[in-house]
Formats: sequence, C-alpha cells, structure tokens
Amino acid sequence: MTNDETILQHCTLDSAIISRFVDDFLVYYCDNREGLKKHFDREWLPYAEKMKWETDELYRRVLMQYVASRLFRRGGFARAYRGHMVMQMRDREERAWLETQVERPWHWSFCRIHSHQQKDFYEMSDVCTGEHFLLYSPAMTRTLDDGGPPMMWLLLLTDNGMCRQTYGPLLPMRGLFPHDILLLTRQLHPHVHRLDQIPALVENDPIPYLKLWGGSQNPVVVHKKDIIMFNRCDLERVRLDVTRIVSRFSLENAGGVAWLRLKYWSRQPHFAEAWYDIKRDSLIATAMTDRGWEKLVTALREAGVDIPIEADIRGSINATLLIGKILGRDLAGIPYRDLFEEPVSQGHQESLDRINDFIAIWVEAWNTGGKFNLEEAARSAGIDPQEARSVLAVIESRFKNMPPPRRR
Repeated sequence: MTNDETILQHCTLDSAIISRFVDDFLVYYCDNREGLKKHFDREWLPYAEKMKWETDELYRRVLMQYVASRLFRRGGFARAYRGHMVMQMRDREERAWLETQVERPWHWSFCRIHSHQQKDFYEMSDVCTGEHFLLYSPAMTRTLDDGGPPMMWLLLLTDNGMCRQTYGPLLPMRGLFPHDILLLTRQLHPHVHRLDQIPALVENDPIPYLKLWGGSQNPVVVHKKDIIMFNRCDLERVRLDVTRIVSRFSLENAGGVAWLRLKYWSRQPHFAEAWYDIKRDSLIATAMTDRGWEKLVTALREAGVDIPIEADIRGSINATLLIGKILGRDLAGIPYRDLFEEPVSQGHQESLDRINDFIAIWVEAWNTGGKFNLEEAARSAGIDPQEARSVLAVIESRFKNMPPPRRR
C-alpha cells in the first residue's frame, strides 16, 4: 500500500469515528452539560438582523462546529470528559480516539491553498502564522468545483496524526484579506499589532470571526490598479499651521473645522483628505487607497503633523463596513462632513431615494442570480424608464469587471 493510500485510509477511518462519536453523541452531550447553544445564540443575537442564516441546516452545522471547537481546543471539555461514566459505555475504538484527540487539539485556521497535491488533498498555508500543512477535504474539492478559490478560508481543523481534516462547514472568505482579519482583531483587542497574535484570540472566542463569513462573499472593489482600501487615523493634540499647507491642499473652512483635500489625490478613487478641528486641536485623516494614504501621510508630515505611516484603521472597504456592522460602530464615519455638504431640497432627495430603490432592485438580482426586468424595476421604484436605462448603464459599467457572487 502506498503512503497516499495509507493516509487516505487513515482519513476515512477518522471521519467514520467523528461521524458516529462526535456528530451523533459528543456535541449533544457537551451542549447539554455546558449550555453552549445558549451562549452561541446570545452572542449572535445582536448580529442576527444583519446576517440571516441561509438555512436552518447551516445554522445547525455551524453551531455543532462551535461546540466541537470548545470540546477539542487545547484544554477543552474533552479532556475532563474522559473520566465520565458515560464514556465507559462507548466502544474501545472511540475511547482510544478521544485520548489521541486530547493530545492533538483542534484549532481554527484562516488559510489559503498553497498547492493542489492530488484529488481531495491540498497543501495549505495559514495566513496568520505562515504554517504549511497537508489537508484532506473532499468538501473543499466540491466547493472549488462550484465557485473557484476564495481569498482565504476559515476552517476548524482536526489532526489525525498524518494530515489535517476539516470539521463542520468550510467558510470561504471570498472578498476579505488577511489584514481585514487584523482590523477586526484590533477593534476587539487594541494591543494586537501582528497577524501571528490572532490565532490564540480566535481559539478563545471564535464567534466574532464566524460573523465575518456572513458578509465576506462580496467581491473585492477595485478601481483600475487600486484596491479600494480604507485608511484612517484620528489624532489628538495636533498643532497645524494651515498657512504651511496651501501649496499641497485645497482648503475649506466651516464651523471651526478646516477640510484639507490633497491636490490631485483627493479625487476618485483615492479621496485623500483630512479634517482639522481648530478648537479641539484634533485631526482625522482618511484615504480610500493605499497610494492615496502614502501621499497624504507625506504631505501632512511635511506640514509638521506627527502621523504614523501605518493607519490605525486599514481594511478593504467591504471589510470596514462589515466590521462596523458586527461591532455596531461606524468605522468610516466623519462627524464633520455635514458642515461641508450642500443642502438637498426635499424634491431632489425624493428623486435620489427613488434612484437608490431602483439600484437596490438591480443589486438584489445581481447578487442572487435572479432575472432583472428594467421596466418592472423602474415602475416599482417610481422612476421614468428612460432615466432607469441611464442609471442601469452606469451601474453595469461599474460591475462589469466584477465576478458575480457564488450561487448557493
């Protein structure tokens, strides 16, 4: 028997034990003793309105995955359960398997495919630690056949002694980058500054990271060669002499706030700009691309502002908005924008609302793969069909280079 056949046979036997011992018994035993479902539901409740479970079955499987992670993580419940009387009623093979798993803790991994070894075997790399490992996963093969590789995955990994396997749903993160995971982590744990600090935090509390998956299917937003990447720093005790920056910035004042727009770089897609509150000596700097951020930092430093090269908040625009929803915070909001906005008449606002309703109908059809009827959408939104055609031409041009979301 070849080594590949030995590993495959080992994986098959391990999967069979997990199916009858973990799926059919141990996760329910653990939940009944520890009340993990109540904890999971309580933690998920604030986010429930923002992410509806696609099916009851998906909710059940993710919940089982969460319970299993509590069982088999390092120091998990499984270690204490070995001496319980109920375990003596299980067969010898299951008890022996439980002993080995206590010594081989399961763990979560944000990872990506490094190479495809052969059918259902993949060399993976963990994006946080850089670790490479061999993974056996027929489910990954099926997922790839359906929709191609995502940017990365969130997997709960088991260890059978010869390779890793997955437990529970494979959670593809199609539109998120590793630094988006770091952004969420830093919002929860401000002391964290490195990716390799994240795994221990995920093991301690995976629920915030599971929530990421709910909004990670949107495609990455790109403008020509720039990925739309939100960068932001909020600074206090800033002394800025606005007379020193007129050569680099367009300047506008309102309500004791100076709006600084970096020349050339304040245009689409970079939007490199800052707001200086003269009374509070505070400054908010933002840019929507990494190139725009670099130019903004250089210009502000030339003006004497001690601004860090690395933004306090940096994430793809999808992730920034998603993490804001998860945490109930507006990471991209600027409190001074209203000072500089032209007042909109009621009639004009109603027109904009109707156009937005039309766009929402189109986006829903695009996301779900449903049929879009322009005439019906225009009538439903209350706009003229000719105007609808103009709006449709604009939004289709924006989305033409974006792959449609994976259909489930």
